[in-house]
Amino acid sequence: MGRWSSRPIALRELLVYGKELYGADKSLEKEPVGELEMEETFEFGKISGFPAQMEPSYTVTRGKEGVGLGFIWRDWSGKIIAACMIYIPTICSVILSEAEAIFTALKACPIDSSSFFEIRTDRKRLVDEFKEEGSNLSYVSLVFNKIKRHQRFPLCTKLNFVNRINNEIAHSLAKRSLENKLTQSFLNSFP
Repeated sequence: MGRWSSRPIALRELLVYGKELYGADKSLEKEPVGELEMEETFEFGKISGFPAQMEPSYTVTRGKEGVGLGFIWRDWSGKIIAACMIYIPTICSVILSEAEAIFTALKACPIDSSSFFEIRTDRKRLVDEFKEEGSNLSYVSLVFNKIKRHQRFPLCTKLNFVNRINNEIAHSLAKRSLENKLTQSFLNSFP
C-alpha cells in the first residue's frame, strides 16, 4: 500500500466488463451498491459468461493542466484484447474526471454491441451522484446526461462501487499519458 501514496492526486479506477447474464429489464435503480466482500475476491477468469472486462483509470495532478486516461480491455479469461492511453489538455474536478472516464470508456468499447455490461468504480461519490438525479444543469450532470444518452448505456446492468485493486496496468498507462502528454492505442499488442 505504500507505493500508492507517491502517485499523483485523484487516481480513480473503473472496471467495466461485458455481461450477458442479465436481461435488458435490469436497471441501475434495482441493483445494490457496494458489495465489497464479493468485489474484493473478484479475479479474472474465475467467473464464466463474461465476454469482456474493461479497466479504465485516470490521473490528474493538482494545479496543473492535463488529465491522463488509461483503458485495458480483457476477454473473460483475462487476456488483454485492447489498451489505450489518452491525454486531455484540460483542468477539471475529480468527479468530472471520473464521469468523463466512464463516457470515454463507453466510446472506446471493443466488445459486441449487443453485450450487456457492468460499470465498477472505486468512487462511491460518483455512484451516489449518478443515482441521485440532482440538478440537470450542474457541470457533472451534463456529463452524466451524455453517458445516459450514449448508445451503449441501455445495455449497462448496474453501476457498482468496488475497492481499488487489480488496476495497476491501466494506472500505469494513465500516468504515462499524463507525464508525456501522449495519446496512443494498442489494439493487437501491448507495451
